[in-house]
Amino acid sequence: MLDESSDDKETLEPHNKWSLVEDLVSQRVEDRSLTSINLSGTNLNNTNLSGINLSDANLRGANLSGTNLSDANLRGANLRGANLTDANLIRADLSGAYFSDTNLKGADLRGADLSGAYLRGTNLSDANLRGAYLRGTNLTDANLIGADLGGANLSDAIFGDNQGISDLLKQNLIARGAFFD
Repeated sequence: MLDESSDDKETLEPHNKWSLVEDLVSQRVEDRSLTSINLSGTNLNNTNLSGINLSDANLRGANLSGTNLSDANLRGANLRGANLTDANLIRADLSGAYFSDTNLKGADLRGADLSGAYLRGTNLSDANLRGAYLRGTNLTDANLIGADLGGANLSDAIFGDNQGISDLLKQNLIARGAFFD
């Protein structure tokens, strides 16, 4: 048993990182804002986080494969190197340009559904978007240097002022249904 005067603050906290992860995985977190939370390296695969506020959260290297993040607020979140394969990010806000730099550098988004998501100003450099659904997604000002968009559904996706888009790639994206501002 821990003494009340102990300096071990994390042990005394009712929702330290690992108990919070347990709450999230077992669906015991509703209407909770997790702004600026550190969930780096955690395993949250196949978890329902629909509509949750994870703005400015640290999810670097987290396993979010198959996770439902539809309508989630991920503005300014660090998702560098995160596994988001087959994740549901429909209408999620992953913007970065006007808030802080949302970082999806090197993230694995293969097969993820980002339909209607807001990725304006997001760092997607070296991200794997192969086979992702980007229908109606706003990618204006997103950094796409080294990003893999092979086989991605780009119907009505909006691009403009992107780093990493050559003239040849731009023509390819337009032929696949994308628009440029």
